[in-house]
Amino acid sequence: MAMEGMDQILAQEENWTFEKCSDFGDTVHSLEMPFYGKVFILKAVLQCPAEIIYQEMILQPEKMVLWNKTLLTCQILQRVDDNTTISYDVAAGAAGGVVSPRDFVNVRRIERRRDRYISAGMATVHGSRPPTSKYVRAENGPGGFVALKCPTNPNLCTLIWVLNADLKGRLPRYLINQSLGATMTEFMFHLRKRVVEVTARS
Repeated sequence: MAMEGMDQILAQEENWTFEKCSDFGDTVHSLEMPFYGKVFILKAVLQCPAEIIYQEMILQPEKMVLWNKTLLTCQILQRVDDNTTISYDVAAGAAGGVVSPRDFVNVRRIERRRDRYISAGMATVHGSRPPTSKYVRAENGPGGFVALKCPTNPNLCTLIWVLNADLKGRLPRYLINQSLGATMTEFMFHLRKRVVEVTARS
């Protein structure tokens, strides 16, 4: 279902609404989705092969905490099969501390296609991680990451991040939107630093 949702969002690019552009040229768009409300879509060109994004983000999400400061915890709870995992994630607070850290339980599926790598996920429940009073339990609708290979240059790729989160709690909508947009921008800053480190080693 998450993979179908991702494909549906990507197929509607002409309906995306432009929100903002970062100093690096990354663009953030939004799309109103039935049942899920406003979905954010980040699109960025990175100076590395798509395989690096696949290795660093899609294949080993639990290692992202080492470099991604927007993520406090990523723990694999269950490997359903070779391409499907259930994870427990804690996102750092945002909006200058106004939005407290949130925890999530997600099911993720990976697909390798001819021109892209995809990690699609959404909220689920798992007996080992019931909601606690420590964090507000947030929920992800269908979303995830796509690393698109560049057909003309193997050392470039396009990353698309579909962020479809219900942060719960009593937050005004404008603050949620501001928080999600800021998280995307901060994540890209950390990812670019990571790409530089990895490509320098190879």
